Amino acid sequence: MNRTGRARYMASSPRTPDRKGRSESFPRTDRPAPAAAPPNPRSTQPKGMTMTTKTITAKTNPTRPLIDEARSQMPGFDHIEAAIPRLREAAAAAARERPQNDAEIIAATADSIAAGDFDVIHDFGDRIVSAGDQLRRWETRQTALDHILEDVQSRRNSTLVTHADAGLRHLAAVLDDLLTAAGPAFAALGDATTAEAAIDAGTAEHWATVRSLAARHQELRAAQATLVNDRLEPPYGEAGTRLGTTSRDNADLVNSYGYVRPDVANTYLHGLTVAARSSRAAVERARLEDEAGTSNEELGQLTGPIPWLDDDPIAVLRWLAQPDVQAWVPTVKELTDARDAAAEAQRQKNRANNRGLQRAQQYSQREYDRLVAQARNAAAAAPSVTGDWR
Repeated sequence: MNRTGRARYMASSPRTPDRKGRSESFPRTDRPAPAAAPPNPRSTQPKGMTMTTKTITAKTNPTRPLIDEARSQMPGFDHIEAAIPRLREAAAAAARERPQNDAEIIAATADSIAAGDFDVIHDFGDRIVSAGDQLRRWETRQTALDHILEDVQSRRNSTLVTHADAGLRHLAAVLDDLLTAAGPAFAALGDATTAEAAIDAGTAEHWATVRSLAARHQELRAAQATLVNDRLEPPYGEAGTRLGTTSRDNADLVNSYGYVRPDVANTYLHGLTVAARSSRAAVERARLEDEAGTSNEELGQLTGPIPWLDDDPIAVLRWLAQPDVQAWVPTVKELTDARDAAAEAQRQKNRANNRGLQRAQQYSQREYDRLVAQARNAAAAAPSVTGDWR
């Protein structure tokens, strides 16, 4: 990086705010719990599955972005993140202290002589030598600072890739706390699905609670997609992946298998990812509209609603808080394994369908050949009609 580009880079790089904050257990415990709260819906888990997050209590700060909380669980990440703005400041401060070079000293000396001060010529040589030495030391220091900054930023990106699962495990613990709090809140809220209905039913306080929890859940899923994207598409340069910049493929992966466990997800996805399911449904819909202008059962299955992707975040959280839904935040390997298992199941289904079609085609051909042979035999066995038939 040249000096001019580096100076513009330093000037345009904002200072990262202080990341320190008081941690507290989430959700808050200083509010009275609703009376007659139902049992924890998260205590029910499918046989043979281990909920690793049950032994974790997520320490969160509601005012701190969840993506920052999750990344702070990665070894050394907070130290690296805090060091980067300090290195930028050190490089920017040193850039402002650049000593004069030979040309600048020569021009200044000529200006002084032209103004009548000829005495400056006596120490001119010493000043040139000293300035050259200072400039070389300054350039060496600046180059070293640039390399240190690049190395620290590279370590930051490497940490995001290597330790993404640490952040995802923290989000899994936060999700468990969210759903634990959401169960009693929705039970107390009753059937109200709007703020007006909650006010009429006298449960406005519980509506405010579930709205806050739903917003936190939305933030959690955005952070989850970011961490997955950091792992599967490693970030380069200084910034890394930011919220809202997840690639389409990775967003589809999280939307398909990152909200609920595969057994539940596949009952809605039918072995297809969200994107594939939508694309197939669109093609089928267009075909049916062209041919008959109607729908069929398969199309209804393909285009039916996916509850965890509902536009209403409160409806999503209400659905996920049900005891048999099996909501989760998987590690990257669990996520990709779920995708690969569903893809393999779909391939096996396709192969079975193809074998059935081939057998049907072979049977049809054999049946056709049998009927043709039968007709020929019958024709050959029939008595021929010759002579005068009268």
